[in-house]
Amino acid sequence: MSPIRINGELLKALIQRQFRGGVNELLSIWDTQGGVHRSTVHRWAKGSLPQSREDMLRLCGILDVDPFCLVLPACGDAMGAVNQLIYAFQNDHWRPALSFIKDFMGRRPEWPPKYVAAEYFGRQWYTKDFEHDSSVMKNFYSPIVIFGELQKDLMRPQTFHFAYRHENLFGRRWLHYGFVVRSGLAVRLLHINGHTDEYITRNHREPTRVETFFGQENAIFRIASLHPFSLNIGPERDNVDSAVRFVAG
Repeated sequence: MSPIRINGELLKALIQRQFRGGVNELLSIWDTQGGVHRSTVHRWAKGSLPQSREDMLRLCGILDVDPFCLVLPACGDAMGAVNQLIYAFQNDHWRPALSFIKDFMGRRPEWPPKYVAAEYFGRQWYTKDFEHDSSVMKNFYSPIVIFGELQKDLMRPQTFHFAYRHENLFGRRWLHYGFVVRSGLAVRLLHINGHTDEYITRNHREPTRVETFFGQENAIFRIASLHPFSLNIGPERDNVDSAVRFVAG
């Protein structure tokens, strides 16, 4: 069985929370002329992927949830899911519902893809850029403290995508290297190299802590989310033990 499936439990929880009329209300918003069938939504709630990219992103837009998060396994074979994404990217072989992912991966002159937020969520991405100056310090892990809009929400997760580019290499194109999901107290990281990491925060007010590697070259980093956030960057790790880390190499 493919490790990449709709997170049915999350889908059902979001529908129950956001729509008092349940699936019927979701369908009324989807398309007043008909749209998808009720049985289709029930198949999605059991893990089946939509048949098209359009349906996948429209579903996520109505639920106001990042599409990466809706296909992230709730537990279990997260590495298998990442490996499948890497295989799909390298071979340009995508299941139709997941074809939007290729617009995130690889080196991109524009990142994140504007159409995802504009066409399906009716807004722009929220982004924060920060620089690594290798003349000051190099080859270390920098702590990033993120305060997300949804961190106190017990149901709705928030996804933070990470990318970087060099000023003088690869045509200054962005490379998306992974993402972090904050869901209630839980923080989960998936690196494009297959590495995963996670921890549990002590309370819902506690920010999301991430460490990423600053290497030999100057670089500009970008964090993007479909929901508002703020962040602090520090040259050294604070006294808090728990964080997820994008490992080097």
